[in-house]
Amino acid sequence: MTEVERDRIKRRAHALWREAGSPQGRDREFWERAELQVLKGQSAAQ
Repeated sequence: MTEVERDRIKRRAHALWREAGSPQGRDREFWERAELQVLKGQSAAQ
């Protein structure tokens, strides 16, 4: 994973977390969801 991909995932995970009301203890869930969305979006664009 590149630094650019990691940054995109981090920003997306934070947005998902905020949209869900900023719940505690679910950081891995939001990271994994963001990772799927970001990486899937990149493969669709290629």
